[in-house]
Amino acid sequence: MWVTILKSGIQATLVGIILAMFIPMPSKTDTNYSPLKRMQRDLHSLVAFFLPLFAFANAGVNFTGVGTEQVFHNVPLGITPGLIIGKQVDVFRFCWLAIKI
Repeated sequence: MWVTILKSGIQATLVGIILAMFIPMPSKTDTNYSPLKRMQRDLHSLVAFFLPLFAFANAGVNFTGVGTEQVFHNVPLGITPGLIIGKQVDVFRFCWLAIKI
């Protein structure tokens, strides 16, 4: 289905939206079972691992020749906490400000 949509010239990510509409939220036979939640749980670790790799590949990032001295250099060690901690602080600060306004 993805190849068909891709070759048609339509945005290929629409396949995920189309397929998601056909995944049942509750099961018709067992009310305590949800195929959608099971699929989400089963795919979570796979997506959590491959999505950053997919993003780097689409951005054209090349990791050949990267060693531990480049990873543990001062610049990456400064950027990493800035992105991880700074993003959380800024989101919570904006939400707090929006609530106060």
